[in-house]
Amino acid sequence: MVNPGYRHFPGEDWVDPTPPPASLPHVDEVGASGAPLKSASYFIGSLCKEYNEDFMLCKNEDRNPEHCLKEGRKVTRCAIDALQKIQSQCLDEFRAHWTCLDNKNQEFGRCRDFEKPYNECLFKAFGWKKDIPFAPTDKPLIHERTPLETNNNDKRWFYVKVNMDMKLTPWLAILLLLASTAITFGKEVVHGFVGSNGIEPYSIVILIFALAYICISLDESGLLSYVAVHVTSRWGRNGRVLLLCFYALSTIMAVITNNDVVVLCLTPIICIFSDTTGADAEPFLIAMFIAANTASMALFIGNPTNIIVAEANDISFLSYSAWMGLPFLGAAVAGIAVLYLTNSAIDIHTSRSARTLAIIPGSVSVSEPDIQLHEIPVAPLPLASSSVTAIVEPSDQVKSSGFRKTKLAKSLKRAIISIIHTSEIRIPTVSAVLRRLPYGIIPFSLGMFIIVESLSQQGWTPRLAWVLKRMCSSPAAAVFIVGAITTLACNVLNNLPMSILFSRALQHPIFAQVESSSRRGAMFALIIGSNVGANFTLVGSLAGLMFQGIASQKKREIGYFTFMRWCAPVMVAQLAAACAILVAELAVVQS
Repeated sequence: MVNPGYRHFPGEDWVDPTPPPASLPHVDEVGASGAPLKSASYFIGSLCKEYNEDFMLCKNEDRNPEHCLKEGRKVTRCAIDALQKIQSQCLDEFRAHWTCLDNKNQEFGRCRDFEKPYNECLFKAFGWKKDIPFAPTDKPLIHERTPLETNNNDKRWFYVKVNMDMKLTPWLAILLLLASTAITFGKEVVHGFVGSNGIEPYSIVILIFALAYICISLDESGLLSYVAVHVTSRWGRNGRVLLLCFYALSTIMAVITNNDVVVLCLTPIICIFSDTTGADAEPFLIAMFIAANTASMALFIGNPTNIIVAEANDISFLSYSAWMGLPFLGAAVAGIAVLYLTNSAIDIHTSRSARTLAIIPGSVSVSEPDIQLHEIPVAPLPLASSSVTAIVEPSDQVKSSGFRKTKLAKSLKRAIISIIHTSEIRIPTVSAVLRRLPYGIIPFSLGMFIIVESLSQQGWTPRLAWVLKRMCSSPAAAVFIVGAITTLACNVLNNLPMSILFSRALQHPIFAQVESSSRRGAMFALIIGSNVGANFTLVGSLAGLMFQGIASQKKREIGYFTFMRWCAPVMVAQLAAACAILVAELAVVQS
């Protein structure tokens, strides 16, 4: 036998080191590779079925290879005979089909175009038909179906469409990390939810929801609509002045409350203002969003990121306000200046008036600026009593002692429907507030917290601390470099998880070797970056995600690139102004 060789290696004679005894009749090898054998496999199986079964029965009798040499020679001769017949009548079709299999990973489904003429040729020449063992008899075989029939009738294949959004993506990454054993549930996942070193992620989410409940309740009461309508009725004919008014109103509200409250409250009001006046909502929405994120750095309570950094570094409320007051003012002035330069003209249709507002969140109807303020229930007591009545007093069908599962399920369903219906009637404000809460931020924020915890557990905190130490050679370098890096990082990780990661890096013993003024500058630059960085992309903060969702509900589609086009120049100016003022403060204190 001659080995044909492989690529550049010449062929050479091959000698079987363990030849069969001379007493056995000679039989040639099949001499075919995997693709030709797979192409002819169904026909060889049908043609040589008796020989194959006889060989397998022999193997079951005795596992000694010498016991079934005779049966094995019959199987080999039958396979050779089948291949020779195929090549004698259908060589071109056979070669085309097994070449396709060889190129398409040995998959029959990807070579149906070559298989059909190949099967037809063998049927015409020998009457052979491809039969698939154990195939269902009530439907065509898979290789005989049309592509449409294959998609409709092949129940083994189905497609699931999954929309990858911000809520699902972090958890998909976590599942992949868990599956690859890169992280463990008991360590990274649990610590990412519970927290460590005085930082509790779950408490941050609870705080955001508490603030959201308060601000949505204020919106439902009509108070914010009252203020917005009076502002619009006073300056509604001058677009640039009205832009400044919304910017100032957002700034004041963000200083008193926080940025999430402002976004949740003013976004729907601005959208309704745009519908009634005919003004383009984009500049007002962007101005409101920028002002909210900028003013959130003013006080300790303005942003959860401020709380994270302040608590991690033991900064008091007064000390925080003293350091961040001037950088906030500088960033706010820089923001409105860039907005004014980029919006030279804002047209508002003067044919309409702010008095024509028909529906404002929290008000039934508003035809005049005098808006009715609704009473906000403190606790849903009627809901509790209604729920007890609905469950304790079942219908006549289920009063018997033997409760069946179906009747119990129906009773619970009626009770739940009764609770929902009663709550909407007796406490409509609470029901409306609960419907408007931003539930989507829970999986996103917790998922990002777990990812950050995974980065810390895998040793990225000391690496980050070492990089920051090398860069922070002076207070000015520390402020501008940390400010720029954290601004970009919060648009990759979101500002809350980013603040946790960088706070741990700034507390690490490696970074503690930096001089005190540079450490202080890096710490407050982190606060600036976590607030101003949210003005770059929509994923930079939870407020951005809520902002996009509310605007989309009001049919104001603000895409990522549109948002960046508006906010990138403003963000750069604000970051430069805030960092420059912070450097000046450090210089004054150091001198």
